[in-house]
Amino acid sequence: MRQLREWLLLLRTVLMSLSPEAKETMEETMISWRERGRTGGSVNLDGTGSVATEGSVAAPPGPGEWEDALGLPLCVVCQNTEKIDYLEKTQGWKEEMFDLVLQYLRTALLRHGASLIYTSPSMSSPLQTLIHASLGIHSLLKRQPLKENVIERDKVVVPPNWDSWSKIRVLRDGFDVETVSNGWSIDLDQPFPSPKANGVTGIYHETDVESDGITEVEGSAVVYYEEQVRDTSLDALQIAQGNQDTSQLEVPSVDTQAFLANQLERLEQQKKADEKTGKENTFAQGSSDDMISDHIGPVQFNMGGIQVDADDMVQRLKDRHGYGQSPEPSLDEETEIEGTQAPVDTDTLAKFFGDLMNRKPTAGGKTNKT
Repeated sequence: MRQLREWLLLLRTVLMSLSPEAKETMEETMISWRERGRTGGSVNLDGTGSVATEGSVAAPPGPGEWEDALGLPLCVVCQNTEKIDYLEKTQGWKEEMFDLVLQYLRTALLRHGASLIYTSPSMSSPLQTLIHASLGIHSLLKRQPLKENVIERDKVVVPPNWDSWSKIRVLRDGFDVETVSNGWSIDLDQPFPSPKANGVTGIYHETDVESDGITEVEGSAVVYYEEQVRDTSLDALQIAQGNQDTSQLEVPSVDTQAFLANQLERLEQQKKADEKTGKENTFAQGSSDDMISDHIGPVQFNMGGIQVDADDMVQRLKDRHGYGQSPEPSLDEETEIEGTQAPVDTDTLAKFFGDLMNRKPTAGGKTNKT
């Protein structure tokens, strides 16, 4: 709605600068277009003559119709209707929300005698037929029928001079079409936003009330719309852009060392948090093991007729594993151990072994001869 308002304000600004003769010609053209395709009229939407029945009279424009004619045939195309399913699945949109959006669009476009169509790249649409009919272009060979559709939410077609307040109310109860129509008139009374310092106009800003350069007034239809239809995906973006200057395209960069210092501080905090979490998990695991042991008690089982205590066996295995992994003595320790031993008398040992070899046999003994 905000983007539609800004485009219409732009068109009105351009048309107001035309000469009086051009404005009179456009007014005459608008009068003829008001009669096209109207129920009971003698002219079809594409400008060809229709077969009028006896006593049929063209219905005059109803309330809210053609009250802000621009002098141009206006057609609003809403593309990528396949995203309707995405909004329904991810944003939680219901059928009532889609109908509310359609009611706002139809009410606003009704004041300009405009048409509305939903299109999708994956489906064929009567967009070409609608544009040709709005411009008075018709084929002499084959005439394509143009049928309105406001039931299928992804295939909406609203031709000019077909819609009315009563048809908009039927779509969903509780919609105040008169208030919205008057609010749209208030929106169009605002001046077109002036260009920013960098040449970017407000027409490209859609998320910020202040970014488009238009001051919202009480009774604005855009304000009503944004209060009822809120895009939750833009909340984080609005918060991030709250302190930024939207009049500049450039974003100042941060010094590399300052950025790295900030990241280092965050990493240190994360490291401390991880260590604290690890200690808490270890303590909790140890406490849980002790609690389990206290609840279960000693575990014993029979192995080959021998009653074995499982806890005692586990402790012995741990002790054996600890002994097997005892460190080897160092060189200094070996030297110290050798230094504490008593010196060996080599002469005495040599004499002892020599006596053993030279011993003579006893009197009753026998000697072996070779």
